[in-house]
This record gives sequence, C-alpha cells and structure tokens, in this order.
Amino acid sequence: MDFSLLNNTFKVKWLIVFLKNSNSIWHAFPSYLFNLIGGIDFLLKCNFSIDKIPFRLANFHKQALLAWLLVYKHNVSPHRYYIWNNKDILHKRNSLFYCSWYDNGILLVCQLLNKNGVLMSYSELIQKFKITITPKEYVVISNAIPAGSLLFLKNCNLAETNSFGSRQIFIGDINIQDKPCSNRHIRNALNFTTLQQDNILAGEMMPLALSHCYETSLLCLPSQVSFWNRMATLVNKTNCANKWCVSSTLYQNRCLRQTKT
Repeated sequence: MDFSLLNNTFKVKWLIVFLKNSNSIWHAFPSYLFNLIGGIDFLLKCNFSIDKIPFRLANFHKQALLAWLLVYKHNVSPHRYYIWNNKDILHKRNSLFYCSWYDNGILLVCQLLNKNGVLMSYSELIQKFKITITPKEYVVISNAIPAGSLLFLKNCNLAETNSFGSRQIFIGDINIQDKPCSNRHIRNALNFTTLQQDNILAGEMMPLALSHCYETSLLCLPSQVSFWNRMATLVNKTNCANKWCVSSTLYQNRCLRQTKT
C-alpha cells in the first residue's frame, strides 16, 4: 500500500467534505480562517501558493492544500486569471485579498482593464464599479500585477464570460460540488498525475508536438509556465510599426540528458 497516496486521498476527501459543509460546527475554525480570503470554494479555484497566503495555516491545512494542488488541474487562462490569492500578484511577498472588492464582483485582472487593454486609472475604476476604493488599495493592486500579465491580457479577446461566477470545481470529470466523489476516484486522479510525471521523466511518454526535438542522447521536456508573468523581460520594442514583438516561444523547454545504460 502506498501510504503517501492514501494520505493525500484522505486530505483531498476532507477538503471536499469541508467544501460541502463549511457551515458545520466541526468546521467553524477553518471556515472563519478561509473566509478571510473568500472562502474555501474560491481559494481552491485560485492560482494560490501556500507560502503566499497572508496568514499562518495549521500543518494539516497546509498538507490538505498541497494534496489539492496534486489532484486539481488549474488551467490558468485570461478569463480565469484571478486578482485574489494569486501567487503572481503579490504585495510584501503575500497574495492579496480585498473583501470589499470581492463582494462587489471584482475578481479577475481583465475586469480592471479598459477597452484598450490598459489598466484603468483610479477615476475610471470608481466610475465603472461605483464602489468605495481607497487610493492606497488602487496603488497596491496596480503595482502588484506583473507587467507581463498586463501585456498578455492586452492581446487577448476579453469579452464577458460566464466564468466570473462559476462555482464548478472538477476533479477529473466530476464536479465535486454537485456529485459524490469517492475515494477511489480521488486516488485514481492522484495516481494518474503521479504516473504521468514518472512516465515523462522516464522517457516513456512524449507529446507528438515535441517529437521533432527528440535526439538519441537528448530528451526535451516541456515545462509549461505562466509565461505572461515573465514575458515583460522577453519583449523588445522594435521599430516595426511601433508594436511590441515577442521574441521568445510560449513554452520553456527544459532539456535533460538521458542517462546511457
């Protein structure tokens, strides 16, 4: 029996039970704690880092969130790039959460951009959302959003989507808020993630798109990154129609030497 796999399964199961019964007296303390950053249902969908959460977590909660990161496929996209609990949007090395903004439906970075894809000014933001926003909050948020993220979002189609209020959280093909999720399903999802990583490292699996870069003594592994966080350093301003030109690929390849036996 793989104890680590079993332990992670139980931790994820606890999160699911907590998610569905957050008002239970047995979950009073974690509910109070996680409500400070939007609640557990919102946190689980965010691109969070445990070390960047702005308060100290109990070791059990840290382990549960680490297990969640193993089983949940967090597909970061412009339409789901949250401002809050985002490991890329930091102030004093911590992720951000403003309750007044969250309660008024300000969740995504793309909501802070004007029609030209540029970050709104303080007056534009107040005029659009018609809520009380202090100058300090605006300065903190505007300085915390990486320049590369703004550059990426500027060149995306940011039409209104239904993902703003989406409450769906999937493990595999099961929406855990609507359907039962058994320990077997969680264990299979965890096991699939582990096997997939092991097989890629062993050279047994390789995407067809990368087959052209395979050589006898060299194995190229894709390392998908939130490249827009770092894109500002990879962009050069050219004289070509005064537009920004990206001079790098969208994915960073990490090459490993294959050990010869």
